[in-house]
Amino acid sequence: MEKLANLYVREIVRLHGVPISIVLDRDPWFTSRFCEELQSAMGERQLLRPELVHVMKEKIALIRMRMLTAQCRQKSYAAKHCHELEFSNGNLVYLKVSRMQNVCCFGNKGKLSPRYVGPFKVLKQVSSLAYKIEMPANLAGVHDVFHVSQLRKCIHDPSQVINHEPLDIQPNLTYEELPVQIVDRKEQH
Repeated sequence: MEKLANLYVREIVRLHGVPISIVLDRDPWFTSRFCEELQSAMGERQLLRPELVHVMKEKIALIRMRMLTAQCRQKSYAAKHCHELEFSNGNLVYLKVSRMQNVCCFGNKGKLSPRYVGPFKVLKQVSSLAYKIEMPANLAGVHDVFHVSQLRKCIHDPSQVINHEPLDIQPNLTYEELPVQIVDRKEQH
């Protein structure tokens, strides 16, 4: 066993340094004897030297400082886009509409389709970030509880209200698109 420990120190430790851990697939008796012989073969060398521990503590402190700096930077980026909104019962809010390609939504298609519809009345606060709003009868198929990110506070201006009444939603959540009037006509040759 002493021969193996000396061979290990001479070849492995000399070339690669003292390992942090050693995995042996032998029985516990062999492992315990080998570790004892390895310690005696290393002599004054210790597996965890005080200077190694000190260097590792310094590196860990540096890593923690850099992680804290990165976390603060990310927090400042997120804080720029974060708006804490709170609505009380009876407030008017606009509801965010997800735009889809080639779909006419509330009278317009594409870039010109509205991003928000409403205004709708806030009925109650369900949680700190969710609100229940009063939906009209033609939008009864739409769930009435929304996350605060889907709502925008309404500063009531009657000229900005978008009429959403003529939209007839079918049970499968589709609707028929009908032209209102022909605005312009162009002949091509």
